Amino acid sequence: MPIPKLLRFVQTATYATRSARDRLQVGSVLECRRDFSPEDVTAFVTTTGDSNPIHTDRNAAEASGFSGRVLPGVLCASLFPALIGSNFPGAIYLSQTLKFRVPALVGDCVTARITVEKVSGSRVAFKTECLSGSGVVLVDGVAMALMPGRQ
Repeated sequence: MPIPKLLRFVQTATYATRSARDRLQVGSVLECRRDFSPEDVTAFVTTTGDSNPIHTDRNAAEASGFSGRVLPGVLCASLFPALIGSNFPGAIYLSQTLKFRVPALVGDCVTARITVEKVSGSRVAFKTECLSGSGVVLVDGVAMALMPGRQ
């Protein structure tokens, strides 16, 4: 089944602070880096049915003005709930806004970063960003999660 393959990046997560309580303070950051392979895109396309040829066919992508196959933006953004869920077991992902700024290409290294913006009882708002290897913002937005054991 392809889904576990999509989530294999978790071991690369790095933490700005040590304890779970510290990670929920405004300004705290969690991030991970991920190289998305052609096989990851194939698994995503198979799972979601998003068969846009710019994701699957280099010639179609080039005909649309790209220098290679375009990584699905939602595949990049899927790193956000994975970061939250893997670092805060039991967290409930409530919402996510997304703005797709610049496309990434299949094979690019993407850094997903979540920054705690606001903590209000059990609700935590995160600034979410996917960055290219050179630091260009690819995708950004805001996520809201409900954290277990917080009041």
